[in-house]
Amino acid sequence: MKPSADNSAFDTLARQAQSGDLEAAEALVRALHNPLFALLHLRGIPEKDVEDEAQTIMLHVCRHLSAYDPARPFMPWFRTIARNLTVNYWQKNTRDKNRFSEFRDYVAAAEPELDARCDALDRKRGRLASCMEKLKGKQRVLLRLCYFDRCDSESIARKTGAEPPAVRKALQRVRALLRACMEREAEDPIAA
Repeated sequence: MKPSADNSAFDTLARQAQSGDLEAAEALVRALHNPLFALLHLRGIPEKDVEDEAQTIMLHVCRHLSAYDPARPFMPWFRTIARNLTVNYWQKNTRDKNRFSEFRDYVAAAEPELDARCDALDRKRGRLASCMEKLKGKQRVLLRLCYFDRCDSESIARKTGAEPPAVRKALQRVRALLRACMEREAEDPIAA
């Protein structure tokens, strides 16, 4: 299950995981990977600490999933936990209290912008998911192999029985289709 523009897939996975579905919990953790890493980068967590902070946040989310109210959207709950734990990170890792105070003021001032960026990324991810659904099966397979399974054109060619140059050209065409679709959906106020 992939997240959509309104994050209903996150909500569904969280409810299923909350009820003890281990596969849903695993899918939720996988689905949160990119949004979490983007959020940590936006909050200025140093590259050397991003993996550790992501793990800390995911452990906290998993341990406290029973506190999530399934009647409410999951992503704001998740982002609040991530925000609070990144503030804890900066408190713990800042030796100079003045620097922490400056950072806290920065976070407070930047919070609306960061939330707006996260919402914009969520909408863009939703448009991408919508556009991917419109692709033909073989086109989706190529994208999955290239971007999710991280196969190069030679590996994709072996798996699909095509020649590597044909795979590269097909991927180029699929990217152009996705780009055009996303531009159309971004211009359409109902789709956005």
